[in-house]
Amino acid sequence: MPNVPQPPAGKERTAPNRRPEPQSTRAEATPESVTSGSEWTRLFSSRWLIGAVAISFLLEAAIIYWFRMRSPQEAAIIAEEIPLGSFEFSRSGGVDKQIYRGQFDLFVRLSDHLESSERQQFMREQPRLQQAVEEALRRLRLADFTDLRLSRLKTHVQERLNDELGFDAVAEVLVSNFKINAFRPIQPPAPKSD
Repeated sequence: MPNVPQPPAGKERTAPNRRPEPQSTRAEATPESVTSGSEWTRLFSSRWLIGAVAISFLLEAAIIYWFRMRSPQEAAIIAEEIPLGSFEFSRSGGVDKQIYRGQFDLFVRLSDHLESSERQQFMREQPRLQQAVEEALRRLRLADFTDLRLSRLKTHVQERLNDELGFDAVAEVLVSNFKINAFRPIQPPAPKSD
């Protein structure tokens, strides 16, 4: 048998057309390196998850803080109908000499296109607006109070409020608990003649 050179012991055989693989790629294929790579992936994804949860908690805390720190006036702006107060009036009738007294609660609905600063201005000036309503009521006639729909009363009050503010803030005036009573004045007894 002819003498064929044998590769030295401990070395791997390679095909004649194949290059031997570098040592670094062989080390990557070991089970230990696969495990450490998946641990990094898990650690990286868990950091993203923890970060997302932390950001959501911060956003929720900011929203709660904003709701708690709003002033009561800003909270009232959100309401659709803003109460302006209860008002009383008194008028005397022409022919029948009766006195008409009444009272009602007044609410306003603000215009939808108002800016935030205009809404805040309305809320700040409520005491002055209540005085403007009282002035408007003094100028109304008895017929304005006896109208079943109270349309003239509402129109006059709305115009007066918008004039007082200087811009069209009030879109609608609402009246509730309207009561009116008629009284005949007590006539003093006629003096007796002797």
